[in-house]
Amino acid sequence: PEMFEAGIVLQEMGTEGDTYCTMYVYFAPEEHLPVYMDSMKYDLQKVSIRKIFVDTEEYLIKVNEKTKKFYAGEDGCWGSYTELYRKENGERLTDAVIVFLCMPDEMKFQEMEAVMEELFEKLPVIDKEKKETGQEPKRTR
Repeated sequence: PEMFEAGIVLQEMGTEGDTYCTMYVYFAPEEHLPVYMDSMKYDLQKVSIRKIFVDTEEYLIKVNEKTKKFYAGEDGCWGSYTELYRKENGERLTDAVIVFLCMPDEMKFQEMEAVMEELFEKLPVIDKEKKETGQEPKRTR
């Protein structure tokens, strides 16, 4: 939906000498983005998760008109697509989408960070400490 904003979390995991990089891209209305970026959801929401498979040794990430090709080195599962939704009057309404991607093994954190800054150059920074005011539904992890 047009009302969605985006937030990105880049991570380097593992131990020294054996690390891998991952990326989460969160899409949701700006006022709810901090909830999802904190790995939470609202109780009334349902979750649908689909794995992202590649059947070649490469995959593309396209953001607006910018495209970056990644060489994965092998086919298989390289991420997931999570949709948080609710039913309202029998209609399925998407509240948020979370895209998780593993970066190629050879990619270092600084390289991933530079590539994502290029792809998402106009992405606003969302303060994860921002507090919501007023009544809101209960949140769960």
